[in-house]
Amino acid sequence: MFVEMAWVNNYVSHDGYIYDNYNYLMNEIDNLIVDNTPLIKKFYELKNSFTNECILLNFAIKFKIEIDKNGFYYINDEYNIYAYGKTQEEAENDVFNEFKAQYEAYVLENDNDLDDNAKILKNNLKRIYNGDFYA
Repeated sequence: MFVEMAWVNNYVSHDGYIYDNYNYLMNEIDNLIVDNTPLIKKFYELKNSFTNECILLNFAIKFKIEIDKNGFYYINDEYNIYAYGKTQEEAENDVFNEFKAQYEAYVLENDNDLDDNAKILKNNLKRIYNGDFYA
């Protein structure tokens, strides 16, 4: 099953059904865990609900979501982002914070101070995001 976040709190399944009921979506997630089917969530924007900051991305990035009794884990190897939260909201706030930290650590760094892998990550980050944070 593929789940896409078109905008905040809209979930679209692989068959196009829009999930706007959180409890129903959670039941679907439970089924995914039982079936060992990965849950993928696509973000077009990253929001921090605590600070009301928003990052509008140039294109969507995908996160694999793993869930256990301790919480939600959002994983994106391409951008080196690994986020966690006891709730889905906390995990998505951590995605925002991790993305912002990656941007500040790599894009704002001088190329002479970065190794080849860090330069690749820097270019990927620059491609997806122009650096403006909105409140």
